[in-house]
Amino acid sequence: MIGYHEVKGRLVEDSEKNIAVQRAEIGMVFQRFNLFPHLTALENIIEAPVNVRKMAREQAEAEGEQLLARVGLSDKRDKYPNQLSGVSSSVSPLPGLWQ
Repeated sequence: MIGYHEVKGRLVEDSEKNIAVQRAEIGMVFQRFNLFPHLTALENIIEAPVNVRKMAREQAEAEGEQLLARVGLSDKRDKYPNQLSGVSSSVSPLPGLWQ
């Protein structure tokens, strides 16, 4: 449970710092309307690792391509959200998948 930890069988509220660390590992899959329309599928996937986690863009792109392959969407790498349909428009690898 985020925001709490167990001490002697009781839940105790966690510090803001620990909560932030836990939140950084949580991912969510959003539908198409939550993707940036001006970014490609790959650019949407690497946005958080590059801008929040300060991962090198080259490393993020390599890992992003691996994640796209993992979910069978390698061919959608350079497509924009309005060019995607069905499952491909709603799949976004979870930030928690990043190593």
